[in-house]
Amino acid sequence: MFSLRIKEETLLLAIEDLSREHPFAFERVGYFHGKREGGLVVLDNWLSFKDDEYLDNTMAGACIGPLGMQRLSKEAFNTKDSYFHFHLHGFQEIPEFSGIDMRSLKEVSPGLFGFSKSGPHGGIVKGRKGWCVALWSERKKDPIFLEEGSVNLEVYRG
Repeated sequence: MFSLRIKEETLLLAIEDLSREHPFAFERVGYFHGKREGGLVVLDNWLSFKDDEYLDNTMAGACIGPLGMQRLSKEAFNTKDSYFHFHLHGFQEIPEFSGIDMRSLKEVSPGLFGFSKSGPHGGIVKGRKGWCVALWSERKKDPIFLEEGSVNLEVYRG
């Protein structure tokens, strides 16, 4: 079992960042990251993408381009942290990953092990009253999900 702990201050910073309008993207995305200690991952850092790191792609609410992905890869290589993609689904009480969310996560999250082997890596979506989480514990494994009881998520005051 994995426990994810997000520092409240970092969560509020991320929500504020994601709430800003973008010139063309429908939504913003970013990454929580932090250190793993056994089954506990403390996510106390936020990686925000700059406006020019988004691609104008009408197939997705937000699409990060090569510059943003390169910066994410460098950060992961330098920090060796666990990285969790994060965005908001304010239109859902209890959120679910969209099809495009899962396709993107299945490409990016396992790939992060090439830069930061410690893992786990994955994705988090926050709705109005809940969360959904997908977590890859190893590069070649399938993800585990919050609703399966194998992942716990809590917000803590630092």
